[in-house]
Amino acid sequence: MGRGLTATKDGRVIQRRMKIDKTPENVPVYPQEYATVMSDQGLLDFTDRVLPEAVLDDLDPVERVRLRRLIETYKAEVGLMELEDDELDKALGLVKLTPEGYRPTVAGLLLIGREKRLLKLLPTSGSVFQVMSGTDVIVNDDINLPLLGTFEEMLLRFRARNGEKEFSDGFVRVAVPDFSERAFREALVNAFVHRDYAVSGVVNVCISNEDITVTSPGGFIRGVSLENLLVVEPRGRNPLLANIFKRIGLAEKTGRGIDRIFEGAALYGRPWPDYSESNDGFVRVRVMRAEADMVFYQRVLSYKKRFARNPSTLALLIMSSLEDSPGLDKAELCRRTGFTQTRVAGQIETLLREGVIELVGDGYRLVNTTGLSSNSLPEDAGSEASIDDPTAVILRLVSEKQVIRRDDVVKALSVTPQKAYRLLKTMTTGGLLTRSGARRTTVYRLPDARERH
Repeated sequence: MGRGLTATKDGRVIQRRMKIDKTPENVPVYPQEYATVMSDQGLLDFTDRVLPEAVLDDLDPVERVRLRRLIETYKAEVGLMELEDDELDKALGLVKLTPEGYRPTVAGLLLIGREKRLLKLLPTSGSVFQVMSGTDVIVNDDINLPLLGTFEEMLLRFRARNGEKEFSDGFVRVAVPDFSERAFREALVNAFVHRDYAVSGVVNVCISNEDITVTSPGGFIRGVSLENLLVVEPRGRNPLLANIFKRIGLAEKTGRGIDRIFEGAALYGRPWPDYSESNDGFVRVRVMRAEADMVFYQRVLSYKKRFARNPSTLALLIMSSLEDSPGLDKAELCRRTGFTQTRVAGQIETLLREGVIELVGDGYRLVNTTGLSSNSLPEDAGSEASIDDPTAVILRLVSEKQVIRRDDVVKALSVTPQKAYRLLKTMTTGGLLTRSGARRTTVYRLPDARERH
């Protein structure tokens, strides 16, 4: 597909894109969509623009104080704190030199703009924080502050509703939160940094009894898909805004915030973040509310104590996969993690050498170093499914009942709800099952012949 805008002889501007079923199509591009198309292709940074009506007085000195406080709090570039206000604005790209003198960029307005001017000049920059109980909306807060103020308000609301449990690790009490704050922070920053500010819509954070979701306007940028989220080269829709967030310490300097989001769930043995509801109009990440798998968390703590470092993202995902399904081979680990065969093979060799995993049959399993009970495969596990093979049990169950729910798997396998969810999700992704419904109405069934082919 070519880069830029393409017009036909009769003056129509069209764009070639892939549909959900992976087949190509040509669609018209309207004038109000030009900025979106160009930014998706990396040819335009909307946040680096200067709006015609924007003036320096639109920047709020109070918000600049907040900016300096965040720089100090998150231990960002030390040199930024030594700059005067006008020099700080220039250094970060909050203002830009024009023939009329320095004027604020879109990024500058988004970060430290006056609230009233922000609503007038960038009315789509707001956010919403919701709390749901079943289908009832308990909290529905519109937040129309600049992004730094919105970030702090969202974090305060999240912390007020993020419970935690404690357990003993030797003589130390360890707190395990319902949701990883670091992962939430990265998901929120990603939503702010990568959203499409040229289209209507708001960033939405919703906490329910079952999960937390963060939704941002604008689909994945060109080259990013559900299959390559963890391996694609980091590239933002709004480079200037992304760079500012990195420099002030709110975003990962490597641009790999997505890794932190996955680590936040996998660390506690919970289901991995789910981006499957994303489409061309928005990106949504869903993190399930689930009990922590303390056996797996102990494994991670043991790893950190033995090697004086955290496991890499790929190592953590491989360990998490083998905790759920002992005996997976390299091909299945590649499919589950989305990493290349070379990367997975190299990480497996490292984990084998470190004594974290061991070979069993054609696959691998975790070595029990915690002294706690864990899933395992019999030594003579072969290619034939047995009663201990969770996939076989689930397939037999759905064949008998036609339609099953997560609770059916919990009872049949005597596993936790979160492990049942992960097994069903893996089988759905692999084409063994189809899923319909949402949340409490979700059911699973065998695919029909057309879906298999």
